[in-house]
Amino acid sequence: MTSNHILVDLNSALFDELVFKMLRNEHALYDLEVTTFVNFWPDLIVNQVLCSVCAVSGCNLARALAAQADSVEVVTLEPADSDSVLANIKIVAAATNCGDREEDFSKLQDRIDEIRVKSVRIEKPDRPRVVMLNWLDSLFNGSIGVPK
Repeated sequence: MTSNHILVDLNSALFDELVFKMLRNEHALYDLEVTTFVNFWPDLIVNQVLCSVCAVSGCNLARALAAQADSVEVVTLEPADSDSVLANIKIVAAATNCGDREEDFSKLQDRIDEIRVKSVRIEKPDRPRVVMLNWLDSLFNGSIGVPK
């Protein structure tokens, strides 16, 4: 249902250069194939606005929605840390009529809290030093919210 404007078999340096140029010039990296989208006739669209490199632009989505006769529920996510990831899971659960899973959410929150408590107990010199990268040439950080 989508197509991209960048070849996938590029080395990371060339990929980085092309993405940077396209975003700087406000060109979309992806297109949403409107005809396919309209024929699919979704009831719910889950979209993210956290990363313009990772998803169809809001403009393309708006164009596709305008082409569809029926109204569609759009859930837009923008998690920035583990707490907002969990909140976004709850938003999607509610939008898909699975919002009654409070016990599951509670268990997940307990696991997150347990990891936080354990990680605080590790002495600073013994903590692993970790870097998360999407690609190496040029260095590009892995994700927003990774330090948390």
